Amino acid sequence: MNEDLVLVTGGSGFVGAHCIDQLLRAGYRVRTTVRSLKREADVRAMLNVAGSPRLDALSFVAADLSADAGWTEAVQSCRFVLHVASPFPGKAPKHEDELIVPARDGTLRVLRAARAAALSESFSPPPSSLSATVRSRARLPSTSATGPI
Repeated sequence: MNEDLVLVTGGSGFVGAHCIDQLLRAGYRVRTTVRSLKREADVRAMLNVAGSPRLDALSFVAADLSADAGWTEAVQSCRFVLHVASPFPGKAPKHEDELIVPARDGTLRVLRAARAAALSESFSPPPSSLSATVRSRARLPSTSATGPI
């Protein structure tokens, strides 16, 4: 069992929840960010329905991509970061910058916090995505697009 701590941003989203599920199944400890800690019960319930193991190895930190608060705490003691959170507006954006600029700024917040925490693993933005992923020597299990979450 791997006891490394992994931060997954956007734990209340579809992709974030699926990442959490797979990491817990692989034996990692997981910390996830949510905009509000009021979402913790919802995320735990969703993972419980999916049959996720080891929910006691899951912790939560309130951190929003649009603000600096919470990111230092979120990355503390983490070995890896999976940045899959993305801003989701309440209504259809009128211009693409309403999505791109907040996503870019949020990604920079996560990267700056990770750099300040001196994480041992490096980050690289994928070429065609708004999210950043971890580049590491460690291999995470593959996931299925038709998984339970």
